[in-house]
Amino acid sequence: MNMEKLVTFQDNGNILGVLHLPDHYHNKRTPIVIYCPGMNGERYEVHRLAVKFARYLCDRGIGFFRFDYYGIGVSDGLYHEMTNTTKVSNVQQALKFLQEENVVQAENVILLGFSDGARIALKTANHSDVNKVIMWSPIIWDIVDDEKQISTENKFILHPQFKTIMKPWIGLWLGMNYFQDYQNFQLEKEVDHFSGNLLQIYSDDDPIAGYTWSKLQNYQTFIETADIHFVKKAGHLFTSVPLENILMEKTYHWIIKQFKEEVS
Repeated sequence: MNMEKLVTFQDNGNILGVLHLPDHYHNKRTPIVIYCPGMNGERYEVHRLAVKFARYLCDRGIGFFRFDYYGIGVSDGLYHEMTNTTKVSNVQQALKFLQEENVVQAENVILLGFSDGARIALKTANHSDVNKVIMWSPIIWDIVDDEKQISTENKFILHPQFKTIMKPWIGLWLGMNYFQDYQNFQLEKEVDHFSGNLLQIYSDDDPIAGYTWSKLQNYQTFIETADIHFVKKAGHLFTSVPLENILMEKTYHWIIKQFKEEVS
């Protein structure tokens, strides 16, 4: 029987997650996907996609680790304390945790970034021994809003409770440190530096990830060495059973090409 285990590791507080291991798990040799959610994504993801994919992979001999970033879900911290750098640190500590627990070796890890989790997976891979990355609806670069289109509700304000400068965003609060950190994230350098194996899956009607796709045209090596798929009319989140099945199947087939012996 496949195993699903609640685990906790440390990174500026308790980070809580779920480790999925297949029934025939072989110590360290079994490939494991570490999931990197998007901006406000959690360990289960929209329409429980991360849960479904974790169980889908486990049934096929591949492990999966999903957790809540610091400041999100059931992990410690507050959302306005979160930055891209804290997220990268969380994924690095997740990898360290799995290695210290003798669950996996870095060469058998795949980082899966959904939406702007793609930039987290990319930077983590560049600063670790992981060389396999999957990107679903990748947002590497944020779309910068026209200042004229930003309402007063979206301006930075002094939060009345925390007495710090924040910006409201879909019912949450982004700290100014998030935006300062983003400016220093050196995304162009990270794209140029990546030399591992890469799968990218886009929808043909997703303007958000489409902005990243358009910018990547300036990085031909990054594109030419990747496996890239476009799914028709899937939006940004693949929110239907047929679409999520396409997404999971394409991803699984790419993974087994990377690990023919381990999952045979």
